Amino acid sequence: MMQIASGDVDAFESLVYHYQNKAIKFCYAQLNDYHLAEEVSQETFLRLYKSVKHYRPEGNLNGFLYKIMLNLCRNAYKKTTRNKPVSDELININKSEDSSPLQTMEVQESKMAVRSAIDKLPAKYREIIILRELEELKYDAIAKLLQISLDEVKVRLFRARKQLNELLEATIGKE
Repeated sequence: MMQIASGDVDAFESLVYHYQNKAIKFCYAQLNDYHLAEEVSQETFLRLYKSVKHYRPEGNLNGFLYKIMLNLCRNAYKKTTRNKPVSDELININKSEDSSPLQTMEVQESKMAVRSAIDKLPAKYREIIILRELEELKYDAIAKLLQISLDEVKVRLFRARKQLNELLEATIGKE
């Protein structure tokens, strides 16, 4: 970041190259719209470049980047009224190569149920589920990113998982 602050364009390009896919994946998980996710991730890097003077060297670059992305995603989500499901790539249900057509269909149905349930969660629970389960951030990193206490992270995650389970049970119970 210090190199970028001194005007090193190559250092910035290297940073974008390193984080670009991760940024798009994170934004897509939040927004459920690939094109919007690309736009927000590009805006993230523009904001990062513009705010390089505010970056503290003792800070965590990942955290700084996530904070910018999360704020931009929140703003974009508020502006859109779309409610598309979470990507198959983000739901970690893997198909075995030896699976039968019936098993493949069951996996697809499970993915659809999970996507639908995540989409129905309130924003603060959807965010925390995505950060913890899909982005695999640690509790303390989530607390810092969302600017909430560690206890609040645990409470929200507990409630989010509980709601997610209830939504999934309701969906499965209907079948």
